[in-house]
Amino acid sequence: MIIIKFFRNLLLGFYFHFWELWDFCLAATKFYWRPKFAITDLLLHLLYPLTVADRICYNFLKVAPEDRVQIWYGETSLNGFQKICRAANLSEHDHLFELGSGRGRLVFWAQGVIKCRATGVDINPKFIKRALQLQRLLRWRNIAFINANFLDAPLTEATCIYLYGTAFEQPSWPNLLTALRTVQPGTKIITVTKSLADWGDTENFRCLDTLQIGYVWVRSPVYIQEKC
Repeated sequence: MIIIKFFRNLLLGFYFHFWELWDFCLAATKFYWRPKFAITDLLLHLLYPLTVADRICYNFLKVAPEDRVQIWYGETSLNGFQKICRAANLSEHDHLFELGSGRGRLVFWAQGVIKCRATGVDINPKFIKRALQLQRLLRWRNIAFINANFLDAPLTEATCIYLYGTAFEQPSWPNLLTALRTVQPGTKIITVTKSLADWGDTENFRCLDTLQIGYVWVRSPVYIQEKC
């Protein structure tokens, strides 16, 4: 059993590293023509080589179980997120909130490529501290990072909300639905794997579109919804 576990973990490690390398190369060819974003993304990869972000998340959840709202760390590739933003018609006039923003890569991308306002919310202070350092170093504007439980975030300021719901624990969803009901009508809420209707709200949100996006584990459905 020990040998089987060793080789399983070895294969998973190779797979994750290959996925990250592929995502990096694809992002570089598509988005590095914007110098500020290119520099930011390279610095993010230096700050978080390979699976460092996963370990930071895991260590935080281990010492702060009372704040736990997620099961593991997960990221959306920039290529996949571009498809999502196009389907949601995200523009420079929007204010994007990412709930559980991790190292902040999607937040920097949204401002750097789409030119919209972007706010990242994460409960892990290490992620937020490093993102704020990069923001100040490279003088990013129209970007904010909030160190808080996303249930306490000022969601009424958002015109679009994205959350990688696959990584969230089921008990946190009732509270999340309560928070999302406070947003302005017309606000778009994008969830992965399950829709808000799947989690019990069939009255306050309507589904505009569903698409399939590749994530590190598998292709998952992404639901673009709107507050009624």
